[in-house]
Amino acid sequence: MYTRAERDELNFIFSQQIAKKMPPIPWSQLIKSAPLWAILVGHTTYNWGFYVLFTCLPKYLKEVLGFDMKHNALYSALPYLIMWISINVTTQVGDHLIATGKCKKVGSTILRQTKTKIYVQFV
Repeated sequence: MYTRAERDELNFIFSQQIAKKMPPIPWSQLIKSAPLWAILVGHTTYNWGFYVLFTCLPKYLKEVLGFDMKHNALYSALPYLIMWISINVTTQVGDHLIATGKCKKVGSTILRQTKTKIYVQFV
């Protein structure tokens, strides 16, 4: 299946990978890291909200608001359509502001925070 040269090359690659010792993972520093916990909590709560909305919105629209399935599909998809459009538009605007230098005074962090605030207001 492999030629001798390919086998020799594979043996060399694997020997180099094994020879390099990976540094130990700094678990104590990771556990004490506030930015890591902020990312973990933010990501978890965002995903929880996203999937609750994703799974419960059609049922809520049908059982509570009394929409039929034709309207239910449209209204259930509407938040995600708005999210997709707003992410694409605001990303292009943000990239343009950064590229033209109009964002230097404000900074890209403030630009991202503003984009998030606008997004939360509409969705």
